[in-house]
Amino acid sequence: MNTSIKIFCLLVALTLSLQTSAQQKIEKEYRIKASMVPKQAVDFIQECFPDTKVKWYKEEGNSTYFLEAKLRFGGYLYSIKFNTDGTLLDTEYIISFNQIPDQARLKIENHLKERFTSFSIKKVQVQWLADETTTKKLIDKVKVSDLKFTTNFEIEVRGKHQSQVEFYEFLFSSKGELLKEYTIIQRNPNNLIF
Repeated sequence: MNTSIKIFCLLVALTLSLQTSAQQKIEKEYRIKASMVPKQAVDFIQECFPDTKVKWYKEEGNSTYFLEAKLRFGGYLYSIKFNTDGTLLDTEYIISFNQIPDQARLKIENHLKERFTSFSIKKVQVQWLADETTTKKLIDKVKVSDLKFTTNFEIEVRGKHQSQVEFYEFLFSSKGELLKEYTIIQRNPNNLIF
C-alpha cells in the first residue's frame, strides 16, 4: 500500500475515533423540595454538612435521572449527586484550574491545546468517587492513608475547533489522563428573544 493511502486511512480512523469519543451531554435540572428526596440522601447531607442551607435539584440527563444537593461549606461550593433511591454517586466541589496539581494540570492543558485552536475554562470541579463513610472523612479532611476513593477533575470548556465553537465537559483522572469527553447541548430558552 502506498504512503498516501496509508495516510488517508489513518486520517479517516482518527476522525472516526474523535467523533465516537465525544458523546453528547444533555442536562436539564430543576429545583425540588427536600421532601421529594429519599431520607437516606437527606440524612447523609445533614450529617456531613450540619446547619448548612441546601438546595435540592433533580437532574435529567440523556436517559438518566439524578438527585443533587448543592451547598456552600468550608469555603467551597459542593454538589453531591445521588441515585433516585438515595444512594451516593459522587461528590464534587469547585476549585480553580491552578489548584490542580502541577503534573496533572500540565497534561490537561496540553490535551486542551491539542484539541482546540482556542479555549477557555469555564468551571473546574474535583470529583470524589467513594462510599458514604469515606466521603464523610474526605469532607471532614481526615488524613487517613488507607481510604479507598478515586479523585477526578471535571472541567467545562468553551472550545473552538476549526471555525466551530461549542461547550464541552471533560473528565480527567487525578493524573491528568482523559477519561470522558462530552459535547454539551445547550437548551433553547422557552421564551423568544427579540
